[in-house]
Formats: sequence, C-alpha cells, structure tokens
Amino acid sequence: MKLKEAAKIIKSGWVRKRKGFRIRFEKRVEGGWEEDFFPDKKEPAIKSEVAAWEYARRFALSTIVERPEEESRATVNIFVVDDLGCAVPFYGTNEFKVLNPKA
Repeated sequence: MKLKEAAKIIKSGWVRKRKGFRIRFEKRVEGGWEEDFFPDKKEPAIKSEVAAWEYARRFALSTIVERPEEESRATVNIFVVDDLGCAVPFYGTNEFKVLNPKA
C-alpha cells in the first residue's frame, strides 16, 4: 500500500479538527426572521470553542427582550457553529444547546 492511500484511510477514521467557530442567531427584521453570524463570514473565525460559547452566552444575555414593545429587536436561537456551519455541542455537557430559543 502506498503512503497516500494509507493517509486517506487514517484521515477518514479520525475526527476532523475544526478550523474556527462562529455564533449563529436569528434576528427579527421587517417581514420575518433573518439568520446572521458573528464574527461576520468575511472576518476571521473565533479560534476557541470555549471563547465562542462565552460570546454566545453574553450575547444571549444582552439581547433578552423583557418588554413587548422591544419585540422588534428580538434575537433568538443563538448557538455556536464550526467552520462548516454545523452546530457545536456545548463543551461542558457535550449536548446541543440553544440560547434564547424562539417560543
């Protein structure tokens, strides 16, 4: 077997290392809900999974809507995604978590 063939087999059997993280959320816009991310897709991703979840937590706490007249500013369904856009489980419990879930 050639080294390239063995490397393909080895690579397919290992967990892929994520290349960065973003916070995904939905925000209310005129006419409905719009998906958005931070950092923006044009900016470098957050390097640490833990840091990304901490940003998500603080963002969720900062965007809680307490009064009905603020509903137009609502930000919901906040969670961390990897470089491929796949949801990342919360590092503390290894379970998928959504902050400020839309009711």
